[in-house]
Amino acid sequence: MPADTRIIKTQRALHFLIVEDNQFDAEILQDKVEKVFPGSRFQSVTLLGDALELLTDGNFDFIMVDLNLPDSKGLETLESIIAKTKNKTPTIVYSGYEDPKLALDSVRLGAQDYLLKDRGDEFTLKRIIEYSIERKRFEQQIYRNEQMLRTFIKHAPAGMVVFDKLGDVMMASDRWVKQHGLSDRKVIGEPMGGLFPESAAKWELVHGRCLRGEVIKSQEDRLKRPDEIEDFIRWEMMPWYDAGQEIGGTILFTEVTTEQRKMEMALYNAKENLEHMVEERTHALREAKHEAEAAYAAKTEFFTNITHELRTPLHAIINFSNFGKRKVKTAEAEKLEQYFEDINRSGTRLLRLVNDILDLSKHQANKINLTLDTQEYLGVISEAITELSALVEARNIQIKITNDASAKEAYFDRERIMQVMINLLGNAVKFSEANSTISIRIEDAAQSLRRKSDPAGIMISILDEGVGIPEAELDTIFDEFAQSSKIKSGNFTGGTGLGLAICREIIQAHHGKIWASNNPSGGAKLSFTLPLNNRHVLANMEDI
Repeated sequence: MPADTRIIKTQRALHFLIVEDNQFDAEILQDKVEKVFPGSRFQSVTLLGDALELLTDGNFDFIMVDLNLPDSKGLETLESIIAKTKNKTPTIVYSGYEDPKLALDSVRLGAQDYLLKDRGDEFTLKRIIEYSIERKRFEQQIYRNEQMLRTFIKHAPAGMVVFDKLGDVMMASDRWVKQHGLSDRKVIGEPMGGLFPESAAKWELVHGRCLRGEVIKSQEDRLKRPDEIEDFIRWEMMPWYDAGQEIGGTILFTEVTTEQRKMEMALYNAKENLEHMVEERTHALREAKHEAEAAYAAKTEFFTNITHELRTPLHAIINFSNFGKRKVKTAEAEKLEQYFEDINRSGTRLLRLVNDILDLSKHQANKINLTLDTQEYLGVISEAITELSALVEARNIQIKITNDASAKEAYFDRERIMQVMINLLGNAVKFSEANSTISIRIEDAAQSLRRKSDPAGIMISILDEGVGIPEAELDTIFDEFAQSSKIKSGNFTGGTGLGLAICREIIQAHHGKIWASNNPSGGAKLSFTLPLNNRHVLANMEDI
């Protein structure tokens, strides 16, 4: 029966790079490939240097290379190609010499195959190319999966380390490395016994048992770190399985319980002095109970407010969208536009609330990156006033700025300080009577905030003529969920109690201070400081 000469069409045209100094061989190779991959594009070069230049900008699907070129010989040619493509483009060696060792070395370097020029028809070549492309795709997928796994384990919020069958470390979470005092040690490739020599025999035994399928755990154990500190730990080791469901090694989870253990021992030793400590302990418990009740009450009030704050704009969005749906064909365009404006207003309010919650959580988790620079600050204050101009004009409030600071610039993140100014100024407007005045004062930071003879920075204060803040609440007004009792007893719209907490997180991230006091002439005064430059930030950090 004659050979099947039908051409199987590929899904798309491929782009080939042929690196061959023999023009005749290059043309034969291109002719073979064109027969089985019609419509493909080809670029052919005779020098390695030209090939590397093409690979800088070109996007090739497949590379076929002769190892012996005028400007490069042997495996160095392949090494250069593989390095240039970062081994992401399938490559085969197309050679006129049958050399099993060279073929094996080529594959080890990253070549998908080693093909002799005088052997194989075009359909054999087609199969090799298709297999090579598919194999490379699988290799890259496996590599991506492995990198994802390594990233997950490295940043896992738990003490976690993975061993191979020999007991050597393959991967470890940053937390595991740090909590066991190994930050300055080479960990990958080391056995557990090498990292903790005093317990090497035990870990070797546990590892061996887990390789036989056991899961072993201990609720309390001791582990001596390289720095001679002995920790109490809780641990669990289990086998992990490869794609063939064969045991490939072990995983160890550890939790350092030293502090917990110290507390337990301290409580145990304190029993002899219990009678003497009863009164003090009772007082401490009462204080803790009071704080817990206060925190619970604050959170309860917060959740009540947040529920109301979330439901109000959501109801508005739903109601106005339903009105729009029912009346889209009958209502006047002006009426429909009003519906959309109401939906937009409610959505904006909802987004602002959600952003406040997310902003606070990010600050508390230290996940906010500041873009700090030395820059003028009056522009930020002016922008904040402009942002609130509609509210200010509606109540006929005058804003007065007094700048007595010697420095015209400070070191801060423009966007975040804008957020602080809008929040503080917005509160001042909220609690001010109509036709009143809000004062913004800028001056050098007070002597108590100085370091040696240098000014620590500038101080910005916002003073209103409103209801003020009760003295007992001046220290807690910046706590999350906290709201002034003047809100609850007055005719003011209650918020979520997050705005001032966010301001505190932002200012503290700038290594500044923020506090509240009462304006002697009536109303509240909220002040914060900013450093003059990076040198003052570093100085403040040293003083912490």
